[in-house]
Amino acid sequence: IQRYARRVPRGELYAISAVITRVKTGVVTIWSDSEINVVSFGKGMLCCMESSVNGDLWHLIFEHLKLQKDFVLHLKWVKGHLLDLQPEDEPVPGKKNKKKYVMTDFPIEAVYANTAADHLASQGAELVE
Repeated sequence: IQRYARRVPRGELYAISAVITRVKTGVVTIWSDSEINVVSFGKGMLCCMESSVNGDLWHLIFEHLKLQKDFVLHLKWVKGHLLDLQPEDEPVPGKKNKKKYVMTDFPIEAVYANTAADHLASQGAELVE
Protein backbone atom coordinates (compact mmCIF):
# COMPACT_ATOMS: atom_id res chain seq x y z
CA ILE A 1 0.00 0.00 0.00
CA GLN A 2 2.83 2.40 0.80
CA ARG A 3 3.90 2.73 -2.84
CA TYR A 4 0.39 3.89 -3.79
CA ALA A 5 0.24 6.51 -1.04
CA ARG A 6 0.97 9.44 -3.36
CA ARG A 7 -1.46 8.53 -6.11
CA VAL A 8 -4.17 11.12 -6.65
CA PRO A 9 -7.21 8.78 -6.64
CA ARG A 10 -5.97 7.28 -3.38
CA GLY A 11 -5.57 10.73 -1.83
CA GLU A 12 -9.09 11.66 -2.88
CA LEU A 13 -10.45 8.39 -1.54
CA TYR A 14 -8.61 8.85 1.74
CA ALA A 15 -10.19 12.29 2.14
CA ILE A 16 -13.64 10.84 1.45
CA SER A 17 -13.13 8.09 4.03
CA ALA A 18 -11.80 10.59 6.57
CA VAL A 19 -14.96 12.68 6.24
CA ILE A 20 -17.56 9.95 6.29
CA THR A 21 -16.08 7.95 9.15
CA ARG A 22 -16.63 10.99 11.34
CA VAL A 23 -20.34 11.18 10.52
CA LYS A 24 -22.83 8.83 12.16
CA THR A 25 -26.20 10.04 10.85
CA GLY A 26 -27.64 12.19 8.12
CA VAL A 27 -27.22 12.70 4.41
CA VAL A 28 -23.76 13.72 3.21
CA THR A 29 -22.99 14.88 -0.31
CA ILE A 30 -19.33 14.90 -1.30
CA TRP A 31 -18.20 16.42 -4.56
CA SER A 32 -14.97 14.95 -5.91
CA ASP A 33 -13.01 15.58 -9.08
CA SER A 34 -11.78 11.99 -8.99
CA GLU A 35 -14.02 10.59 -11.69
CA ILE A 36 -12.70 7.06 -11.23
CA ASN A 37 -13.70 7.04 -7.56
CA VAL A 38 -17.15 8.48 -8.23
CA VAL A 39 -17.85 6.05 -11.08
CA SER A 40 -16.55 3.09 -9.06
CA PHE A 41 -18.69 4.02 -6.07
CA GLY A 42 -21.73 4.16 -8.33
CA LYS A 43 -21.01 0.60 -9.49
CA GLY A 44 -21.05 -0.68 -5.92
CA MET A 45 -18.87 -2.38 -3.36
CA LEU A 46 -17.94 -5.42 -5.41
CA CYS A 47 -16.57 -3.29 -8.24
CA CYS A 48 -14.64 -1.10 -5.82
CA MET A 49 -13.12 -3.98 -3.91
CA GLU A 50 -12.17 -6.14 -6.90
CA SER A 51 -10.94 -3.60 -9.41
CA SER A 52 -9.04 -1.16 -7.23
CA VAL A 53 -5.64 -1.09 -5.60
CA ASN A 54 -7.39 0.98 -2.94
CA GLY A 55 -9.52 -1.86 -1.63
CA ASP A 56 -8.47 -1.07 1.94
CA LEU A 57 -10.01 2.39 1.76
CA TRP A 58 -13.09 1.17 -0.08
CA HIS A 59 -13.50 -1.41 2.67
CA LEU A 60 -13.51 1.35 5.31
CA ILE A 61 -16.10 3.33 3.38
CA PHE A 62 -18.49 0.47 2.70
CA GLU A 63 -18.10 -0.94 6.21
CA HIS A 64 -19.08 2.46 7.60
CA LEU A 65 -22.08 2.67 5.29
CA LYS A 66 -23.16 -0.81 6.38
CA LEU A 67 -22.82 -0.08 10.10
CA GLN A 68 -24.42 3.37 10.09
CA LYS A 69 -28.05 2.69 9.23
CA ASP A 70 -29.07 6.37 9.44
CA PHE A 71 -26.29 7.57 7.16
CA VAL A 72 -26.54 8.19 3.41
CA LEU A 73 -23.63 9.12 1.18
CA HIS A 74 -24.03 10.86 -2.17
CA LEU A 75 -20.73 10.92 -4.03
CA LYS A 76 -20.84 13.24 -7.02
CA TRP A 77 -18.34 14.29 -9.65
CA VAL A 78 -17.23 17.86 -10.28
CA LYS A 79 -14.85 18.83 -13.07
CA GLY A 80 -11.56 19.86 -11.55
CA HIS A 81 -9.69 23.07 -12.34
CA LEU A 82 -12.71 24.88 -13.74
CA LEU A 83 -11.42 28.16 -12.36
CA ASP A 84 -8.18 27.62 -14.27
CA LEU A 85 -9.80 27.43 -17.73
CA GLN A 86 -8.31 29.68 -20.37
CA PRO A 87 -9.93 30.94 -23.61
CA GLU A 88 -7.89 28.41 -25.58
CA ASP A 89 -9.71 25.67 -23.66
CA GLU A 90 -12.88 26.45 -25.62
CA PRO A 91 -14.07 23.86 -28.17
CA VAL A 92 -12.97 24.40 -31.77
CA PRO A 93 -15.90 24.51 -34.23
CA GLY A 94 -15.80 21.67 -36.77
CA LYS A 95 -13.29 19.69 -34.71
CA LYS A 96 -14.29 16.61 -32.74
CA ASN A 97 -13.95 17.92 -29.21
CA LYS A 98 -14.08 16.20 -25.88
CA LYS A 99 -16.99 17.45 -23.78
CA LYS A 100 -16.07 20.78 -22.25
CA TYR A 101 -17.56 21.69 -18.92
CA VAL A 102 -18.20 25.16 -17.60
CA MET A 103 -18.73 26.38 -14.07
CA THR A 104 -22.49 26.53 -14.52
CA ASP A 105 -22.58 22.75 -15.07
CA PHE A 106 -21.97 22.27 -11.33
CA PRO A 107 -23.03 23.94 -8.08
CA ILE A 108 -20.76 26.95 -7.54
CA GLU A 109 -19.98 25.74 -4.02
CA ALA A 110 -18.62 22.48 -5.44
CA VAL A 111 -16.39 24.33 -7.92
CA TYR A 112 -14.90 26.65 -5.30
CA ALA A 113 -14.55 23.91 -2.68
CA ASN A 114 -12.75 21.71 -5.22
CA THR A 115 -10.38 24.55 -6.05
CA ALA A 116 -9.64 25.05 -2.34
CA ALA A 117 -9.12 21.31 -1.84
CA ASP A 118 -6.69 21.17 -4.76
CA HIS A 119 -4.75 24.10 -3.30
CA LEU A 120 -4.53 22.42 0.11
CA ALA A 121 -3.53 19.11 -1.48
CA SER A 122 -0.69 20.86 -3.31
CA GLN A 123 0.51 22.40 -0.05
CA GLY A 124 0.36 18.99 1.64
CA ALA A 125 2.29 17.36 -1.18
CA GLU A 126 5.04 19.97 -0.83
CA LEU A 127 5.37 19.12 2.85
CA VAL A 128 6.14 15.47 2.16
CA GLU A 129 8.53 15.96 -0.75
